[in-house]
Amino acid sequence: NMGELDLAIQQDLYATRLRPQDATVYYSLGSTYDDKGMYEKAISHYERAIELDPDYLSPYVGLGLAYDKMGRHDAAIAQYRKALQLDPNDAMAHYNLGLAYGHKKMDDLAISEYKKAIEIDPQYVKAHYNLAECYKRKKMYDAAICEFEKAIEKDPTYQKAYYKLGRLYCDLDRLQEAEDTARKALEINREFINAYLLLGYIYYYKQDEAGKAIVEYEKVLEIDPTIQTIIAAANAFN
Repeated sequence: NMGELDLAIQQDLYATRLRPQDATVYYSLGSTYDDKGMYEKAISHYERAIELDPDYLSPYVGLGLAYDKMGRHDAAIAQYRKALQLDPNDAMAHYNLGLAYGHKKMDDLAISEYKKAIEIDPQYVKAHYNLAECYKRKKMYDAAICEFEKAIEKDPTYQKAYYKLGRLYCDLDRLQEAEDTARKALEINREFINAYLLLGYIYYYKQDEAGKAIVEYEKVLEIDPTIQTIIAAANAFN
């Protein structure tokens, strides 16, 4: 909510006047600017936090996130490395470093960082998910399936992981497993549009059963009859 963010900025600005030497205040202000998409302002406040307290880890991670969102992946990588010099066991810094490497298509380095994040925090669901994506890009399909399954096991409501796992099974022509995955996703959430799209895709493309596919696409339109959804359903036939 932009109104709430604006209020948070006003409060943080007031706090910087009250406590001008407090690095945490500048970090908080940087984080709020980041949430508003005002990355240059976020960066300047993160940098001020680091000036005041060079051993404060959070602003380095904040800088990395801001740079990454701006497409400045090398700058992001440098900041995450600085964070990890301060604390080599920060799972989030390893995870974000993995994301930055992934944005540069440096999948081997990304894999290494995701594994470190998982080693530190085995419940790090997004690390499992993104590790699966890296394995998929490298055509290491069994490893990808394993990591998607771990993401789902640790968070059974993680809809995107079900969808990506189902699509991978489709691509490998393991259609029954693809269908089972979509059905499991729908047990969690009956309104998960991508699961119906996946079922429609399986029926239409892989099994040449247009009638069954149309039933699934109609369910999508019942949930969300907006133009974007109609386009998504139409594209599934193309």
